[in-house]
Formats: sequence, structure tokens, C-alpha cells
Amino acid sequence: VKESPAVQHFTFALTDLEGKQRFGFCQLGKGFHTCLCILSYLPWFEIFYKILNAIADHLAKKQFTELDELLSRLYLHPVPKFNSSVSLEFDPKVTKLKITTGKDPNAQHQDWSRDLDSGSALASYFIGPDHSKLPTIPESRNLTEFVVAVDVNNMLGLYASLLHERRILLTTSKLSTLTACVQASASMLYPMHWQHIYIPALPAHLLDYCCAPMPYLIGVHTSLMERVRSKALEDVVILNIDSNTLESPFQDLESLPSDVVTFLKYQLKKQSVTTGDGIARAFLRAQTLLFGSYRQALVYEQGQPISFCQETFLKHGSSSVQTFLQRATHLQLFKQFIDERLEKLNAGEDFADLFEQEINQSLSSGNMHSYPLWVKNLKGTVRFDFETDKLALKRDPQRRTGKEGKDKTQMKGAGLDDINLGRRGSEPTPKIELLMEMMSSMQQNITSMQAEMKDNFKEVKQEIAQIKQLEESILATRQEVTELKERITTIEERMDDRDKYIASLEERLLQELKNKEKNIRIRGLKEINNEELDKRIITELADCIDFEADELEGEIDSLFRVNSKYAKIDNSNFTQDIIITSS
Repeated sequence: VKESPAVQHFTFALTDLEGKQRFGFCQLGKGFHTCLCILSYLPWFEIFYKILNAIADHLAKKQFTELDELLSRLYLHPVPKFNSSVSLEFDPKVTKLKITTGKDPNAQHQDWSRDLDSGSALASYFIGPDHSKLPTIPESRNLTEFVVAVDVNNMLGLYASLLHERRILLTTSKLSTLTACVQASASMLYPMHWQHIYIPALPAHLLDYCCAPMPYLIGVHTSLMERVRSKALEDVVILNIDSNTLESPFQDLESLPSDVVTFLKYQLKKQSVTTGDGIARAFLRAQTLLFGSYRQALVYEQGQPISFCQETFLKHGSSSVQTFLQRATHLQLFKQFIDERLEKLNAGEDFADLFEQEINQSLSSGNMHSYPLWVKNLKGTVRFDFETDKLALKRDPQRRTGKEGKDKTQMKGAGLDDINLGRRGSEPTPKIELLMEMMSSMQQNITSMQAEMKDNFKEVKQEIAQIKQLEESILATRQEVTELKERITTIEERMDDRDKYIASLEERLLQELKNKEKNIRIRGLKEINNEELDKRIITELADCIDFEADELEGEIDSLFRVNSKYAKIDNSNFTQDIIITSS
């Protein structure tokens, strides 16, 4: 890879036999002969990039003692809690690093600076990522670079290819953008995870991976793409980030339900120019529309673990959704998703991730009771607390021991009464608040759509006016062409007449030439009065050419003198030539 004039942060991923990923966070800067790298199972991109910057700063200043202190203290320090603030400060007197953690995630850098001991210097500050929240722009570097580099249409095409588990290559000339876009692409599938080959930055000695027959998501630097394309690639989707073009032999986007694509495209265009979690939430809502009905396919039989009924799952949604789900149920990412949900449900674990919360928020007045009905179908063994947004099994406090000494849990019912639907005079329940929020959101969306429709109508009117002008221009051009054809016809007729005249003239000239070839002109023989020209000329001419007079007379057709002075009224001195013509 060619050296970049700027510092680049990029990542790679190492996947073990159990599918668990370890990330390599790297910094490559101008003038460095080596690449700085940190390995961790934690996908904390921004935090490790900050730490790499601190390491690079110490190396540039040759502060090796401070660097050793930084690395050793960080290695021994416990993993910070989610959403907790962490500050690193150096005491230059004793060259010691102090790590301070706090509970206030809104603490500012200047607040920490005021609290530093005299002479201490703030080395770095960060907040432990909160995985209960969606990635936001600009805080998430991966998502921010992805949105800046890839347009909405290519986002949709890439998302559709991921949902069909294709062989996918991303390529660009900048390493940091390459790995950021690969990481952001995989996050579009949340709450599902890419289950196949995953290489954010492919090394040159592993290019044969691009010929693998199974699905993959791979980032390839532009400098290697010529070698990659020279290989036998079949059915590969290629996103060129530099040129913003997507090559695909499939029609994956058309295979998705049209209403979901329309919704997602509208949301992405609306959110792509704003900050916050709008982009990530748009993809989450799309996943909810596609797979949120999995709840209604969960089945419980007394004494048996909760299971998933695929046949029931495929009956939900519109015909286009059902068609898509017929294929989706065979995807590895969907099977893994269902297995993980069932494992948590049957283990009695609480889980209230963003996907489950989005399912509840997407309920409309038409299917407001779909979740309670699902609870009832499970015979009350599963309940959802709308105040805490947690989905869990309800345990019986009494336990009994089986023959093998293993604990067995008796399911206890949790009927519809467990869900507070609200009463008159009481505070609005979460469902009512959700409904009011949805109505307000729908009104805002309608207003926005109306404004957009007005703009579109203006554009359509302008296009219609342009089309009318084009039609008038075409009609005028057709009239000019007709007139030109008529002029050409007139010219062609004149040319025919000219050709005929020239042919006639040539024929006359040819005839005259032929006639001239049969004539003989004799000059110098003076004219005498009352001369018998034929007797005089034939006899003398026969003697001259050594020919018999009788035979020569038979060859001569006519013989006469031109401009005979005796035939003229005046006595002008005209030429007195003799013309002899033969037959």
C-alpha cells in the first residue's frame, strides 16, 4: 500500500473457530516504518484510536518511560463500565499515570482539567461505549465515513446484498475509509451478525480468498484490485467507494419488499444530512419491518422449551414480505439470530435490546394487542414490561428436583393483567404515550411528504414544459427536413435534364467527328471558270495517289468547292478549298 500523507486509522479482524472476533486497531502515519496496533475483543474503535494517538505522540517525542507506564497501566486496569467516563493524567514529576473513572458521561474535558493535581497533564479522555444505544454521527467514525463516502442508492444495494449473503468486495484507495465502510456495512444488519468470511482489509498474500465459493465481506485496497479482477471471480458484488459505483450480477434490491425499500430510502435521504442516530435507526426499523414478526412464531408447549415455528412465521406480513422471508429463513444470519433469542428465552435471561424496543414502538393501533396475544399464546410464560422494556420468562419461586438431581423450573402464568393498559384518570401508560408519539411523528412525516410532493410537482411541471418545447422543436425540424427533401428532388430533376442534354450534345459531337473523318480538304488548286471539277480533280488525284480513276470515282460521294468566287455576287478573295466526301 502506498504511503499516505496523513495519519490513517484502520482495523482488521481475527475470527476464531467459535466465530468470536478479535479486532486489530492500527495507526499508520507518514514517516513511520512500522504500524502501531492494539488487539482487543472490544469493538471500541474511537477509544483505541485515541490511545493509538497517545502512543504515537510518546514515540514521536521519544518519551519511552511515559509510554511504558501508559501501556502497563492500561493493560492492568479493569475494563471500564459502559457509558462511564475515563480520564488519563500524567504526573511528570514521578512519571506516573493516574486513571480516573466517573459516572457522569456528560463531563467535559475542561472539567477534568480543573480537577488535575498541580503539575499534572491530561493525557486522554473518553467515555465507555454504551451498547444499548445506536451509533451516532459524528461520534461513530465508522458510520460517519460510510455515510460521507457512499450515496443512498449504493447503501440500499449493499444492504440488500448483505441480506442475501452474497460474496461482497468493497474497494477504495484509503485504508481508513475501507475498513470503516466494511465495519459500518456489517452493522447495518443489527440485531443480526455477518456469519461468514469477514476481512476488513485483505492482505496481498490472501487474495485467493476472493475466489472462495462461500459468502464473504472483504475490503480490498485499490492497489490490489487489478490482481483481484484477474482471478476467476463469479457472482461477486463490488462496491467501488472512490467512484461510488456498485457492480452486481443480482437484482437483490428488487427482491426486498417494495414498501420496506421505499421507507428505508426515504429515511436515509432524510437522515443522511443530519447528525445523530438517524441512519442507524433507519436500518434498524427496516430490520424490524422484515423480521419483527418472529415473536408471533414462538411456540410453547407445557414441559417443553420455547421453539420457533417457521411455518407460522412465513404466514405473517404482505405477500412481498412472505416471498422475501421464504428465502431469508435459509440464511445463516437469520438462523443464528433465532437460535440466540431462543437460548436467552429458555435460559430465563432478560433481554431488552434496541431491536425489541423498536418492535414495540412500531406497533400501530391496528395491531396494538399483537404482543399481549403473543404472550397469551405462550400461556403467560413470557411477559414484557413496557416500563423497563425487558422481555423475560417468569419463574415459579418453587423449584423441584428431578431424578437426576437437576433443577427444573415450573412456568408460572403471567396473564394480560400483568401489562398495565392504564385507567381513566391515571397517568398515560407507555402504550398511550407511544401512540401519541407515533401520531405526532406521522403528522410530521405527512407534512414533510407534502412539502416534498410540492417540490416534486414543480419539478414535474418544469419537465413537462421542457418536453413541450422539445416537441415544438422536433416539429420545426421535421418541417425543415420536408422542405429540404423537396429541394433535393427539384435539384435531382434538373440534374437529370442536364445529363440528358449533355448526352445529346456528346452524340452530336461524336457524329460530327465521324463525319470529319470521311472528309478531305484540298487547298491551293486555283479555280477556273466553268471548270468540271470532278473530271479535273479525280484524274489528278488518282495520279497523285497511284489509284485507278474509275475505282476512285466510285469511292467519292460528293465533290465541291467551298466559297467559289464565281458563285458570289462580289468578287471577294475567299479561300477556294475543295471538299471531298466519301460514302
